[in-house]
Amino acid sequence: MRRLLLPTSLALLAGPARHAVAAEVTDLPPNLRADLHVAYGGLFDQAGLEEGDRTFGARDLVRHDVDLGLDFAVYTGLAVTIGVPITASQLIRFPAAREMLYEPASDTGSYQNGPAIDDPPEIRSGGSRGVWLGLAAAPFREDYARGLPLTSRLDLAFRIPLAGATLYGPGRGASPPGVGVRLGAAFSVVRGPANPYLRLAFTAELPGDIETVKPDGSTGPTLTLRDGHALDVGGGAELVVWQDPDQARRVAFDLHLGLGYRGPADTASGVFLPSVLERSTEVAVTRSEYLQLGGGLALDVETGRYLGFRLGADGWYHTPYRIEHPYAVRTDPQSFSVTWRLDLVGRIRLKGDRT
Repeated sequence: MRRLLLPTSLALLAGPARHAVAAEVTDLPPNLRADLHVAYGGLFDQAGLEEGDRTFGARDLVRHDVDLGLDFAVYTGLAVTIGVPITASQLIRFPAAREMLYEPASDTGSYQNGPAIDDPPEIRSGGSRGVWLGLAAAPFREDYARGLPLTSRLDLAFRIPLAGATLYGPGRGASPPGVGVRLGAAFSVVRGPANPYLRLAFTAELPGDIETVKPDGSTGPTLTLRDGHALDVGGGAELVVWQDPDQARRVAFDLHLGLGYRGPADTASGVFLPSVLERSTEVAVTRSEYLQLGGGLALDVETGRYLGFRLGADGWYHTPYRIEHPYAVRTDPQSFSVTWRLDLVGRIRLKGDRT
């Protein structure tokens, strides 16, 4: 199954079996054939809100996504890719939140002396996260007539945002503020029943001018916001436990690890922190950079040349980071996230195609 290079993140799908089956991260459809992708993904992210040496409440983020995609091969080893990631629902909540009070000594806000909030705020959002248009190429593959003993996939994609439907504006959408550019590379080899692979992806985010809404629902200023750049490096191995190459069927387990970098991001105040001071809602605030480390397991099943699915889950640890630069509030060292995903792929093939 094929891996869609989408944000978030991003989207993992499975692909066809062959006599020499490379890992799904490097898969492409045959010449003038297409793969259609439908995926459901979930995320639970929890971060304690730490100020000084104490934790004052937490922030939970729960998200459910539906991602749609198309890979169409215009030539052997070259495909046009389209991705439409959609957030069906997202909830940001703050259990045991405190009210932020102004501290004259530091001329900023603090939770240390604030009372508990009886009814902690919640932010609900959803909608399209933009449209990705791109190209995928396989300059060398093991199944080419004169191929190298290595299979590759290179991706270049551009995201068109929905600037009027962001998390920070009226209506609480899901689109990032600006245009995104993604570069991806994946490599795999066949080693008996094990198919080790390596993948890399870099997403650059451009700024956008966004009309904002304040935490109390009133209209805020138009701010120039930008999501943080993202760099992901990962690797693993597909362990094939059963296959029938003549019928393009197989069952495999995918064990993988990953390391990610998230660069500084400009956001609107009061979205990822509760009860902020009014003055910080008038300017763009910056979230600091952080690293994430994790891994997971997936089950990859090919039912034939026309249909396959992939079911997996991952766990991630996040290094502490400052949530909004005007306030000395960081995520605590126990912050983590869990993701789960079900990917389906339907393949448009002609009678007699082997993949």
